[in-house]
Amino acid sequence: MCENAIKNKQSVSDSERRYRQLVSSISDVVIQINDDKQWQFLSPVWEKISGHDVDHSLNQSVVNFFHPVDGENISRELTSLFDNKQQSWTGEVRLQRADKRILWVEMSLYINKDDVQSGKSVSGIIKNIHIDRLSRDVNQLIRTAEQAVLTSNCSVAELLELITQELVYILGVTLVWVKICKDNRGQIL
Repeated sequence: MCENAIKNKQSVSDSERRYRQLVSSISDVVIQINDDKQWQFLSPVWEKISGHDVDHSLNQSVVNFFHPVDGENISRELTSLFDNKQQSWTGEVRLQRADKRILWVEMSLYINKDDVQSGKSVSGIIKNIHIDRLSRDVNQLIRTAEQAVLTSNCSVAELLELITQELVYILGVTLVWVKICKDNRGQIL
């Protein structure tokens, strides 16, 4: 009898070790959120992506870690999940890193109904999509600027104003500076 208990304990310990290795090796953050909309679990990748310490993030409000507009959206989606109005949600949102920089991430959430004792929870993944998102947004800006040049008589100043305003939003910075240069023939570069 005692031998079986030792084997079971060793089996549970081995299972936990494999689970930790698996969760630590995934490049996305594995998450769990309780019905108070607080972090219940964050895999170790959280620290790398967000710059926030896992232990200090746990039991904190999820929305506090995102851009205010995105935090409101996440809160509404979590309410819908907990109210059984939907089973899952995926969205691109701006994570507020510990160093105050913004990082675009894809957040995928789904409702867990299995654990009756601890109440409802939401599980999911946070994936870093920052470079892909910036590339997509900049490419769209280039197409928009090209269309503005081809379809209107906009001035260089108007075109540069459009580009700089969009870059401020896309890059999440407060200021974009553009220098106009001319080549040896007086052509604007």
